[in-house]
Amino acid sequence: KGGKGGKAGKSGKTCARDSPLWLQLPADQLAPEPLQEMGSDGVAVATDSGKGELYTCLDEVLAGLLVNPEEEISYSDDPSWSQFPEIGQALKQHCEVEEPMMLATCGSTGAWGVGVGHAKGNRTNAAKLALASMITLKAAETGDVPDLSAFPDFSEFV
Repeated sequence: KGGKGGKAGKSGKTCARDSPLWLQLPADQLAPEPLQEMGSDGVAVATDSGKGELYTCLDEVLAGLLVNPEEEISYSDDPSWSQFPEIGQALKQHCEVEEPMMLATCGSTGAWGVGVGHAKGNRTNAAKLALASMITLKAAETGDVPDLSAFPDFSEFV
């Protein structure tokens, strides 16, 4: 029936690929440092490629959503879940395998997202997609729906 003698964390369900995964941090725990001034809800995206129309437009999408994405967004790579175990626990609601992750935060919007993938470039692209999705959703909540018509793949994803 499996499990015996195997490496811990290597078997089990992996995260769904290229789909939004809703994360909620536990209300009874202190949020990780970068998220303490942000909401407890975020989006994660896992990918094996980080390529294609959905991912190649993200720099343009973020430039349309933010005044200065390079200054407003911070990325924290956490391949071993050592920096953000709370986020890892939230990910386990969707997948059993502990895959490397990257946290992307935007202080000006209070949004955060997580990219999951084995290659750092894939994690970065997935984190951008997750963060852009949260920024878009937060804007829509306030009635300030951004025009995403130039990015049909991203618009459909959100």
